[in-house]
Amino acid sequence: MIINSGVRTPNSNAKRYIEIFCQNYSGEVLEFDLNNRNLKAICGKIAECTDVLLVFPLYVKSIPLAFYNFLRELRKNPPAHKPRVHVLVSCGFVDADSSGEAAVDLVKRFCRQNGYEFHASLRIGKKEAMLSSPFDFPVKKKLKKLAKEIGKA
Repeated sequence: MIINSGVRTPNSNAKRYIEIFCQNYSGEVLEFDLNNRNLKAICGKIAECTDVLLVFPLYVKSIPLAFYNFLRELRKNPPAHKPRVHVLVSCGFVDADSSGEAAVDLVKRFCRQNGYEFHASLRIGKKEAMLSSPFDFPVKKKLKKLAKEIGKA
C-alpha cells in the first residue's frame, strides 16, 4: 500500500516519485491519496497489506497536517495485522539528510510506540528532485533501490 500525503497538485513530485517506484516494484500496489475525509477508510485497508509506504513532503521541516492526522487515526484504530512501514520523504530543502531526518525519526518513534516494524526510508532533497532534466538518474536509481528493498522481504 502506498499512502500519498503530497497531493497538492496532480503533477506533484510525490506523484512522480510513486510512478517511478511502481515501475520498479514487482508486487501489487494499492495507492491512496491522503486527505482528512478518508483516514478511517485507509486505516481499515492497512490490515490487508504486508507493507505500507508513507509518502509525504516536508513543509517548513514538518510533516503535513493530513499525515499527522492519519497517524493519530491509525493509533486510535490499529489493524489486526500490522504491516511493515517504509517512508519516502520529499524535502524542499537542498540537504535531505538533515531536514528529513526528524520526519523519519518521528515515523520510527510512532512505529516503536504502536507495534509496527519500521523497515526502509528514502529522503529526497531539492537538489535531487529534478525529474524533468537530464540529471534525474540519481533519484530514479534511489527509487529503484527502495522498490527492490521493499519487494525482497
